[in-house]
Parts: sequence; structure tokens; C-alpha cells
Amino acid sequence: MGKVAAFAPFLALGYVLWCGALVALLSKPLGWPWAFFLVGSANVAVGSFGVLRALGHLKAHSPGLNGTLAEIKSTAAVLAHPTQAAQLEVHRAK
Repeated sequence: MGKVAAFAPFLALGYVLWCGALVALLSKPLGWPWAFFLVGSANVAVGSFGVLRALGHLKAHSPGLNGTLAEIKSTAAVLAHPTQAAQLEVHRAK
């Protein structure tokens, strides 16, 4: 995982440079503002599609944590009511 983190900035920089080159290429026929708008819109569209698809995948494959809330409540109930042995220790300490 550390290698992925180490090389991710290079990947991001390469992507930015490619987008800049595409904007420069499109600026001749479209002009700079429209070239930036077109490349930016394409990035927003593709990024939105990817995020929505990933969120749909997460919802479809949620981890099996259905009983977690019940376990937390039962653990809290046990911890809220000390056992008789613990009560005896409290009385002995006084």
C-alpha cells in the first residue's frame, strides 16, 4: 500500500498534464475558455459516473454488520450493571 501512496502523486501529475495538453490542443479550434469548459465537463461527468457506480457497489455489498448495534447495546447493558462480585469489592474498599 505504501508503494501505491508513493506513486499516486506521479499518476495525478501525469493526468493533469494530459488534461492541460488536451486543453491546449482544443484551444486552437474552440478557444481557451471553451476548451477548459469541455475538458472540465468531461472530467466531472466521468468522475461523477465513477463515484455513483462505486457507491452503488458499496450499497450492494455492505459488510455483515447487521448484528453490531444489538451487540453494542447488550455490552453496554452488561457494563452498566456491575456484578455482585464487583459490588463486594467496592464495599470492602470503603
